Amino acid sequence: MSTPRRYQIEDIRSRFQTVALSNHYQVFFETNAYILQAASRRGIDNRFVVEDLGLYVSDAVLPGSSFADIEVAGDRQGITERFPQNRIYDDVTFSFYVDRDYNVLKFFESWNDLINPLRDGAGGINPDVMRLTYPNFYKCNVSIHKFNKDNFTGPDPSRNAIAYTFINAWPYSVASTPVSYSGSNILQMNVTFRYDRYTVMGVTVPQPITSVAAPTTGNLDTGASPTPIATGASQGVIKKLIPISPGAAGTSGVVFYDANVLSKTQAIIQRSFVDSAGNPIY
Repeated sequence: MSTPRRYQIEDIRSRFQTVALSNHYQVFFETNAYILQAASRRGIDNRFVVEDLGLYVSDAVLPGSSFADIEVAGDRQGITERFPQNRIYDDVTFSFYVDRDYNVLKFFESWNDLINPLRDGAGGINPDVMRLTYPNFYKCNVSIHKFNKDNFTGPDPSRNAIAYTFINAWPYSVASTPVSYSGSNILQMNVTFRYDRYTVMGVTVPQPITSVAAPTTGNLDTGASPTPIATGASQGVIKKLIPISPGAAGTSGVVFYDANVLSKTQAIIQRSFVDSAGNPIY
């Protein structure tokens, strides 16, 4: 049994001088090609989605979870026991600052329209059409990295940080955004996301999520660095295919980019994607 311990003031002060602060974080949206195309059709530049959207998150949450349990009575005399049955992941709500061009609002409206396109076969708007898109098209990974202000000064920036990745996230609810003549404030909007589960870098997964797609044909190279090689009489390059969405390697319908040719950011901006066999996706 633990007993109280006497601490010196210096010991207590040293512990509380190293507590984490709540205002150092960054959010990343690992959007797929379909979400980017939906945004692009509404006039939103892909660079905004890749680089700027996460910076507009003014309030975020580190996720929580709970267990649904089952009650067992009578196994032990006079004791009622409860055991976890399955895990329940809480929804997360992010608050966004709205930019002067309203790209944040437009992006989430385009995402909602991708989930439920209100159009008929001729492409005209028809609210009577009840159609929902296949989940692989509108779900993506969202991650939040929590760090301290001295995170970038050490030799290993990730050592004193924690990163949560929401797997297969999608905007469940875009809250109404009030406007008023009574005062001038920064326009904000709240978006609630649902997801399948979350992972924690270095806790529930051993390494940062940088999975490389498993090869499906003989022309794929999953090595750490792309290496040009000779193939037969002609000169060719082994393709290094990496999934756009982290952790998605080996999943059917995953969109990849060729790291020999482009970086991930360039591939997203230029919409240069390939399938698991290295064939271009237009």
